[in-house]
Amino acid sequence: MREFFRGWRRKAGLATLAMGASLVALLLVAMVIAPFLYREYREARFDEIRRNEREQADRHWKRQEAEIYIGRAERDLYVREINGVTIRDEFDTQTGLHFTFYDRGEAYNTRVRELLASEGVPEWSMKPHLVRDTDLIAMLDSLDREEITKFPHELTDGIILMRRGTISRWNSHISNDKDSLSIVTRYVMISAGNEVEPVYVGTNPNYPRVIFIRSGSTMIHALHTEGRHLSTAYR
Repeated sequence: MREFFRGWRRKAGLATLAMGASLVALLLVAMVIAPFLYREYREARFDEIRRNEREQADRHWKRQEAEIYIGRAERDLYVREINGVTIRDEFDTQTGLHFTFYDRGEAYNTRVRELLASEGVPEWSMKPHLVRDTDLIAMLDSLDREEITKFPHELTDGIILMRRGTISRWNSHISNDKDSLSIVTRYVMISAGNEVEPVYVGTNPNYPRVIFIRSGSTMIHALHTEGRHLSTAYR
């Protein structure tokens, strides 16, 4: 009987060693294969993201709302200083497409560039309405303007000037709880400063579809009449 148990323990020990060796072998194989599997998964995932971005660019182009994605670090693309005046673009001056902050979007931008190359700058872009730097600075200093004193004030069907209050427009309720100016459109709500300053509105015959809204004497916004915020200048 003792011999039986000794033999049994010996076999059990050998089986345990064999199992341990197998586990070690499996672990080594997994350690070798895992990086390759992860790399394959990552590439497949990136391919999916790139494919989705390109498809999104096609959809946006067809809906006439294609944009250009930029990271916040790419400040020089849309902000510059001229003679002490800082100018910030909301649209790309070369294509008239809207800037949107997004950390990725490389494949989206690539597809948009392909569409621009094959079809040209689309008619629906804002390029014909973008204001030259010299003209925007001139409007900042112009005395030819109308002061707005009652709020809310509807400039166009797409632009409303607000101080304190709530309005219902474009299927939503819009509120401003400050005395400073807010420029409200169907696309964006712009906070024009932190102080109660005179509000002036002006136009320029070179840009018949653009309205210039000035808060005090230090900041001016250029907006398309339908409500697109084109650019800002301030000192």
